[in-house]
Amino acid sequence: MSATLSKSKFCAPHLPIPRNQQPGFFVLYHGSTVVNRSALGNELGKLVLRARAGDRDAFGELFRQTHQAVYGMLWQMVGSEDEAKDLTQDTYLDAWRHLHTLKAPNAFRTWLFRIAANKAKDYMKKRRVHTESLDSLLDQSGEHAEPVDTKSAPQQIVLDSEREQVVQNAVMSLSEEHRAVVSMHYIGGLGVSEIAEALGVPRGTVLSRLARARAALKDRLLPYLEDGNEM
Repeated sequence: MSATLSKSKFCAPHLPIPRNQQPGFFVLYHGSTVVNRSALGNELGKLVLRARAGDRDAFGELFRQTHQAVYGMLWQMVGSEDEAKDLTQDTYLDAWRHLHTLKAPNAFRTWLFRIAANKAKDYMKKRRVHTESLDSLLDQSGEHAEPVDTKSAPQQIVLDSEREQVVQNAVMSLSEEHRAVVSMHYIGGLGVSEIAEALGVPRGTVLSRLARARAALKDRLLPYLEDGNEM
């Protein structure tokens, strides 16, 4: 199979994220949508085998079935629509180039989210280094930068813009580790064991991070509901 895939071939389209892929108030209290992971894994595994054999349409179908969840997770992790699009594209380019290294085709989704999570981690690390360097430069020049608002992300999705802003602010206020597990579970639909495998941490660590993240999000979203608004 050729590894010279055109970068625009599987560029993530500008599509609204479906309601059930947003970490809204309902799923944070009541759990995510039930996913038949075994059946989905089998279906994706068959597509992986076809893609390995040179069937580009099969990889296109893999993209179609998973890209919204990957994009939604990345958007919540990095807080930027444009960066999430770029990282989504890079994720699928890496997946295409290294598809032959996937030992268990049925585990494609977990493998894909691991790639995406690593992309997000690298991006956040580079952004921190850039911010620290810029702050140092401004301090030396005697100037002070205005604080950057990393909480707002200009999205036009199914949720009302005000509710979306509240949820996005709440998610972005979490630590990177907690944002990762929340995004992978509630947007990506990954199970606890799948998240543990994707992040390379014990299952208990994922459970602990999810519990703490949910508690923190409840605290942040509850005042909004008490003001008479609904999520």
